[in-house]
Amino acid sequence: MKIYVEAKLRKGRSGIEARTPDLRLTSHGLDADTAIQSLQRGILAWCKGLETLGELENALKRNRLNWEPDGEGIMVEMNSTWQT
Repeated sequence: MKIYVEAKLRKGRSGIEARTPDLRLTSHGLDADTAIQSLQRGILAWCKGLETLGELENALKRNRLNWEPDGEGIMVEMNSTWQT
């Protein structure tokens, strides 16, 4: 499964904040790459938990995320933009 998520990046006091408004998840890193990677891991953990419960597709629909059933694994595709 391939899940498409939009991430908003902004500078914080101790680095970069990456967040996805659709899921209300936020991660941090020293730079944009580590913040995005952290956010992707958080989204993947969210997905795995819901998949275990058999609720992943319902949650994706409820949160209006775009996704494709593309194989058995879960892959998070992220489009990131900077916020001011």
